[in-house]
Amino acid sequence: MGKSKVVLVTDSFNSGGAQKQLVNLANGLEESKKYSITTVQYYKYSFFENLLSKDIKVVKVITENKIIRIYKLVLFFYREKPDIIISFLHGPNNYSAIYKLLFFWRKVHLIVGERNLNINDLKMKDFLIRFSHLVANNIVCNSYAQQDRLLPYYGTKLSVIPNGTTTEGIEKKKDFSKSDICRLIVPARFIDQKNPLGLLDAINEVENIQVDWYGEVFKDYSVYKQALDLIEKNNLNKKIRILVPTSDIYNVMTKYDAMILPSFYEGCPNAVIDAMLCGVPILASDVSDNKIYLDTQKELLFNPYLKEDIIDKINLFKSMNVEKRTRIGEMNYKISRNFFNKKTMVENYISLFDQNNNN
Repeated sequence: MGKSKVVLVTDSFNSGGAQKQLVNLANGLEESKKYSITTVQYYKYSFFENLLSKDIKVVKVITENKIIRIYKLVLFFYREKPDIIISFLHGPNNYSAIYKLLFFWRKVHLIVGERNLNINDLKMKDFLIRFSHLVANNIVCNSYAQQDRLLPYYGTKLSVIPNGTTTEGIEKKKDFSKSDICRLIVPARFIDQKNPLGLLDAINEVENIQVDWYGEVFKDYSVYKQALDLIEKNNLNKKIRILVPTSDIYNVMTKYDAMILPSFYEGCPNAVIDAMLCGVPILASDVSDNKIYLDTQKELLFNPYLKEDIIDKINLFKSMNVEKRTRIGEMNYKISRNFFNKKTMVENYISLFDQNNNN
């Protein structure tokens, strides 16, 4: 009997968290040697593509027209004849679901992902964009908070599998010495969700601080234009730099005093995972499951809507001595090995495959 065919579907391999996790999952499944792995994408962005194993087949169905995209993707699935489809994000989820409906007799096992937390009440449009959930075999959330929100509607289809990454070869932060300037890193896309304007407002009232924001920038987004105006208006050029994303995030992150992530909402944020893996202290919004991961340093969690709270937590961290910062970093390093292990993540997905085979 040959290997089961698994197709992982994404919009692209840009620098987003969902895309990074799809790469980690694809590589992990390939390493198990149990499956034939293919990825398919419909946008050309390729920031994480080079991290895919050379044994993974990469398919690109590049088109901006949604009707043509549906046709090309369904045709690809029809020819590929996958046993299992795993998709992240609503677009890929729904395209995969259309194929499953059209060719229902093939009984493909569809697993769709929930990658963020819904912070507002669910409305009709929220259910419409989750059309895929009606036909999916499994719905995988990467946070317990999102599972709780969706449980009344999707019941036993739901499960939680936190993000996972390779922990080997990541060196933890060793130097926690303090300097006159507190250096913070933000490894995230420069978008509204990540609350860059709130952070700019906060650091405008904090002395002796330097923030480096490493992330993809969308220059036509209003949040970017507003940020530039704020930086110019308040003369913040010496307090913040907006830098291109780096694929060497672990080595870069350990050079900073702490990571800060002021998001309005998250799923299972890769920025938090990466910082914990490096043993770096974290200042973050008290959203999603952050209070679970960061329980031992929860005094550094803040309300992203309150400028004063962000300021207070930054100043609290600045006041911490070297021993306190070191303890926080050490605990983050240890905890991350249990929460975000790639092997565990892959095993959890394989268990979903096996459940379907036994039904």
